[in-house]
Amino acid sequence: MSDNYLRLVSYDPRWRPGEAAAREAVTILRDLFPRAEHIGVEFEKGVTFFDAGANTESINCPLCGSDLEDWVGRGDGPGGVIGL
Repeated sequence: MSDNYLRLVSYDPRWRPGEAAAREAVTILRDLFPRAEHIGVEFEKGVTFFDAGANTESINCPLCGSDLEDWVGRGDGPGGVIGL
């Protein structure tokens, strides 16, 4: 059986929810997905790429549209997560 992840990522890389908002989001998600094994909040340092595995269609810069697949494909980070 495969794992499924729901990641909520802000368009603004400098924005983070406050602790109260993060706790409220976890409460809401637990109500929506009562059978989930884990629901939590994780804050990454800086901008991070999350590899969607077989579901990845393309990887482009959101600012200029450049193709980043070759750069990401070099394996610049462990487990498909690359800090930019």
